[in-house]
Amino acid sequence: MEAARSANRYPDNRSEHLRRALARTMGVELDNVAVGCGSSGLLQQIVQAFVEPGVSVVYPWRSFELYPILVGLAGGTPVTVPLVANGFDPGAIADAVDDRTSLVLLANPNNPTGTLLEKPELEALIGALPEDVIVVVDAAYHEYTGQGDEMLVRLVEDHDNVIVTRTFSKARGLAGMRVGWALASDELIGYLHTTQLPFTVNSMAQAAAEATLADTDTLARHVAECVSERGRVAAALVARGWEIVDSRANFVWLPTSEASEVAAGLETRGVMVRPFPGEGIRVTIGSPPENDAFLDAMAQLRPVPTPED
Repeated sequence: MEAARSANRYPDNRSEHLRRALARTMGVELDNVAVGCGSSGLLQQIVQAFVEPGVSVVYPWRSFELYPILVGLAGGTPVTVPLVANGFDPGAIADAVDDRTSLVLLANPNNPTGTLLEKPELEALIGALPEDVIVVVDAAYHEYTGQGDEMLVRLVEDHDNVIVTRTFSKARGLAGMRVGWALASDELIGYLHTTQLPFTVNSMAQAAAEATLADTDTLARHVAECVSERGRVAAALVARGWEIVDSRANFVWLPTSEASEVAAGLETRGVMVRPFPGEGIRVTIGSPPENDAFLDAMAQLRPVPTPED
């Protein structure tokens, strides 16, 4: 591989070859795409570009745990909007925006609940916000929603204040490579480039990411299996009396005030999940044998679920 042979040289700072491949795949221009160190790295670039002391950032909560960290590092003020039935409350989000707001962060599907604002709901929310407020649609799990890429392209084409962030870490299986990308107007992409640290995406990561774009069959097989297994795991949990949130990501969310106890019990049985104490547990969908191991452990544990209101 050429990328490995040239490892003694610095990588393409702007990931231009990968950006061109992404632009072709999405049907957009090169200047509408930025590449960064995972979507988390791009989120950091976005916050650095648009947040400073005296500025507020609105986001639903609970959501991606990186949001308050990034806003705090930039000196901004977080304004959180509680979830309703484990999903976003678009009206409350719009009401939370004021003349100090620079960003609205929306993980869609939401992490960790897996709930999704469908395109009409998302369009309505964006349309209700001032045009000078940047709306970040953090679409790390978009492949699992069944919505297709075109809706995100149209979202950016129709709204100059929208930035969509994507990642190669989830459905494309390159979490260790740390490659993400953003889709936005050329003006907003220009701002992201001003806050990019040099050489954040190495040559081998760029090459690997580009290779996955060509391997559409593997992506389709993975997504189909994950969605199928997500449904199987959810149905098995419901049969055992658990409340399950309708997830559109690669995990399921179990709302329970006993999250820490359940997670500890599963860990003693060799299964790791992500607990949010007092709120719920997020269970990543793995291979069928891994999912069977989780369901077997849950059967051994026999917890009494306590769903949140």
